[in-house]
Amino acid sequence: LQGRLQASLDTQSVADLIESLGAHGQTTPAIVRPVQGDPKAEFEVIDGSRRRFASAHLGLPLKAIVADLSDKDAALLTETADASRKHSAYETGVKWRAWLEQRLFETQDALAQWLSVSAGDLSFKLSLAEMPYPFVVSLGGHERLSRELGRRLSRFVGRGKALERLDELRGRMSKIGDLAREGNW
Repeated sequence: LQGRLQASLDTQSVADLIESLGAHGQTTPAIVRPVQGDPKAEFEVIDGSRRRFASAHLGLPLKAIVADLSDKDAALLTETADASRKHSAYETGVKWRAWLEQRLFETQDALAQWLSVSAGDLSFKLSLAEMPYPFVVSLGGHERLSRELGRRLSRFVGRGKALERLDELRGRMSKIGDLAREGNW
């Protein structure tokens, strides 16, 4: 439910926090909630993914506040926490798409109203979120995706959706991402 793309966390993107935690320890706790019915996890990180990664990398326990939150409360908390951070349009779209898929909001309009964002901005970010992550990585990563290229890709995805060819488009994008990862442009 939170905005940080877990796949984008690596020692380079979290280097500043790894250095800080190594030198000073963890000064701000993460916020987690208990997970039910998942044998692989006891808790879900609501706020503090970078701290979780850095702590794990350094072999340190993660200090966290455990809160019993509903999905909607967790979404509100992540939105409040994310407001002070810079997340890419792609990351934000992925988060908002997940909220819609989990039916935290019945419609895009209800979500836009709750977030106090325009329907156009919501639609733009949700369209970006339709792109497979390997394709976004092939463009240099979500944090390097320029606003202009994002707008063009958003319109492209919108056209694919309107023509009922979104699955085909996503398949082609995934293939481009795979070829880029292999170095076979």
